[in-house]
Amino acid sequence: MDRSGLDFSRIKTWLSYCDTNHHGACLRIEDPWKRVDPPASLYFVDVEDERVSLLPGTSTYLTLSYVWGTDSSPLISTTANIDDLSTSHSLAETSPLGKQLPRTIRDAMKVTRELGYRYLWVDRLCIIQDDHVNKPEHIAAMAAIYGNSSLTIIADNGDDVNGLPGVGQSDTAERHPFDVISLPDGIQLVLDDPKPGSHPNLLPEKSYHRRDWTLQEELLSNRTLKFNPQEVKWMCRKSRFREILNDKDQISDNRKSSIEIQLFKPKPDITTYGHLAEDYTSRFLTYDSDAVNAFSAIIAAFSKSMSGGMLYGVPELLFEGALLWQPREPLRRRTSPTAPSWSFLGWQGSGLSVRTWSALYLNTAHDKYRKDVYFNSQVRLLPCAEFYKTDMRTGEQLAIRSSHYSEENSKNGEDLSDYHADKAPIPQEPYPHLSSLRGRRFSPCVLNFAVSWLGMCFPLGKTVVKVSVKMWLCLIRMDRSLVR
Repeated sequence: MDRSGLDFSRIKTWLSYCDTNHHGACLRIEDPWKRVDPPASLYFVDVEDERVSLLPGTSTYLTLSYVWGTDSSPLISTTANIDDLSTSHSLAETSPLGKQLPRTIRDAMKVTRELGYRYLWVDRLCIIQDDHVNKPEHIAAMAAIYGNSSLTIIADNGDDVNGLPGVGQSDTAERHPFDVISLPDGIQLVLDDPKPGSHPNLLPEKSYHRRDWTLQEELLSNRTLKFNPQEVKWMCRKSRFREILNDKDQISDNRKSSIEIQLFKPKPDITTYGHLAEDYTSRFLTYDSDAVNAFSAIIAAFSKSMSGGMLYGVPELLFEGALLWQPREPLRRRTSPTAPSWSFLGWQGSGLSVRTWSALYLNTAHDKYRKDVYFNSQVRLLPCAEFYKTDMRTGEQLAIRSSHYSEENSKNGEDLSDYHADKAPIPQEPYPHLSSLRGRRFSPCVLNFAVSWLGMCFPLGKTVVKVSVKMWLCLIRMDRSLVR
C-alpha cells in the first residue's frame, strides 16, 4: 500500500469525531485535582501572520514535540531577536529569519493551519532561550503547556531537519512500506515490515523515543498526532486512529490517555512513577545540565499526590526507601551541576532499577489496589539516619518527613487528605554540585530545598553496582531477621 502526501481531510475527520462524540472530555480536565493552570501569558507562533506573538496562556493552540537537531544554525528565540520574530511575516519562507527555520517546525506550522488552528507552541521559538527568568518559568510550566494544548504534533522520525513525512518538502515521499494480503469477505491483512533495529532499545540516540525531553511531552498531551515514515496516528483519551486502517474498524470510546492512566492521581502511585524514572534514565540528553529540567513536568504532576513533594525527583514521603534504587549494570554519571549522585536523575543508562520502591511502599501501605508486589508483607524499612532539607530562600533547616513510615500512613484505607499538592519549581540560578554527600554539605533541589544527612553516602562520579544495595539491605527487616 503506497501513498504519497497527507490527507488532511481525514485527520479533520478524526478531530471532528473526538470533538463531537467525546464532548470536550479530551480537551478539558474537569477534576480540580488533575487540572493544571496555564501561565498567564505565553509566546506562540502565529501561523497566519507568520510571527511569534505574546498571548494569554488560555488561548487555543497546538504544541509540537520533536527532537532538536545538532546543527547550531537553526533559529531560536533570544532576547536579541524576539522583537524581530514578533514582526509580521518574519517567519515566512523567503524572509531571512524564516530561511533558518527547521523543516519540522515549518511543516508543523502547515499542519496547524490545515487543521484550522492559528497558534502553535514550539519550545525553541516560544521560550526565550537566553532569558534566565523567562526560561525557568516556562520549563516549570511544561505540564500546563502540554496539558492544556488542543493537540500535540509529534515528529517521530529523526530530528528537526527531517520534517514531517507527507507534509511540505516531504509530501512526495513514500510513507507506507506495508504489504497487504487480501482475504475473503473484503478483509485485508496489513503486514508491517519494520526496519532492522526498530525496537525502542535499539533505536539511535537521536530517535524520538530515546530522548529524555520527549517522554514528558508525550505523556502530558491529551491528544496527539504522531508522524512517522510509515503513517500518521491519532490518539486521544477515548479513541485511536491509524492512517493505514479503515476508520470504521477502529473507532473506540473506551480508551484512556496516558495523562489519565499514569499522571495526576489523588493517591501516590510509586509503581508508575518508578517505571517512568527507569524509562527516563535509559534515554539520552544533548546536555546533561538539563537532567532535572527534562523530568520537571512529570515531577510536578506526581508531586500533587505526594506529601512533601520531591527532592531531586526522590519522593520525600518514602525518602529512605527511594534511595534504594540500584544499577543492574554500570551507569554513566551525568555531568550536571543540579543532579546529585544519590538521585536517579544524576545517572544515565538502561540498567537502573527502582523495583524496591514498589515493594517498600505497597507493603507498608497495604495498598489493596495494586497487585504487583515484589516481596512479602514482612518487608519493612527501618530508617537509621537523620535527613535534613534547607529552604534555600530562608535558610531554615527542616527534617525530611518520611511520612509513609508513620503508623497512621501504614494502615488500610488511607485518608486522601493526608496528601497535598506541592509545587515543584525549577531552581532559577545554577548551583555548584556536591563533591560528596558527607557531613552537613547542602545542595539545592527541585523544591528550592537542600538535602544533607548525618552519615555517609555513595561517592560522587562512580557507579555503585552492588555496593549500594549491600550498604542499605541492613536497613530492611524481613521475617524479623536482618538481611545483610
